[in-house]
Amino acid sequence: MAGRGRPPGRTEQGKATREALYHAAIGCFAERGYGQTTMRDIADAAGVSPGLLYRYFASKQDVVLALYGERSAAFAASVELPDGAWPPRVLAALRHSLAVLGPHRGTLVAVLPALLADADGGLLSPAAAEARADVQGVFHLAVKEASLPPPSPDVMARLAYGMQLLVLLFWVLDRSPGQSATEGLLGWVERAVPMASMGLWLPGVPELLASLDGLLWAGLLGDQPA
Repeated sequence: MAGRGRPPGRTEQGKATREALYHAAIGCFAERGYGQTTMRDIADAAGVSPGLLYRYFASKQDVVLALYGERSAAFAASVELPDGAWPPRVLAALRHSLAVLGPHRGTLVAVLPALLADADGGLLSPAAAEARADVQGVFHLAVKEASLPPPSPDVMARLAYGMQLLVLLFWVLDRSPGQSATEGLLGWVERAVPMASMGLWLPGVPELLASLDGLLWAGLLGDQPA
């Protein structure tokens, strides 16, 4: 529990300390693995006491959430969407998300079990809702502000975000040299999405996709907002 007084991280010195601890933690995860890293390991790597570390991060899961939140905010702040139809805009957002996460792939490989399985501090936890909203907001802009939005644009934006999660998971798990298989998958998506988009106006297709949207987020998030 933090001591009395100003909460840690509010002053410039506190922000610098938190940043140093954060980088020490993700460095330990990348080097040793998430499961093998202890909070004491992180404190030792940062050259601080465990008590100081716990003032800023209550657990390893907090560090994972900080990584996801920081990268999500960086993605949302730096993405540039082309003008025009929605498929190229979605694909530009998808490629940019990989570029933003690229330098951290080793750490993401290490923390993947926590990101996927931790009900309280993982990617799909309520604690990560703000970070998810940052990323999903980009895909909403990509779809809804396109020159010709598809039918049910909110549904398509959520499904585009779901596609991004699947591609990122494939990329993290990709064992091909230089993750070349991921590049191949992106090329496939770039060809398939525009072709599939032509069928969105067929009778019954919007309703079918709305059903998929409901099943996807009910299964992954329960009663949480997507």
